Amino acid sequence: MALFEVGFDFEDYEENVVLKKGEEVERTVKRANEINETLKEHGTALIRKDDKK
Repeated sequence: MALFEVGFDFEDYEENVVLKKGEEVERTVKRANEINETLKEHGTALIRKDDKK
């Protein structure tokens, strides 16, 4: 699992939950890539957070 920040509001139909912009969620990298590919015409839905600064 990896930590992602939501780029814009959308509904994750697989988990039946609405995600809001700025919210932090945990998803597998594979699932996040699937979501981003599906919603790519709207921008980046899930942005990977890096703990290193």
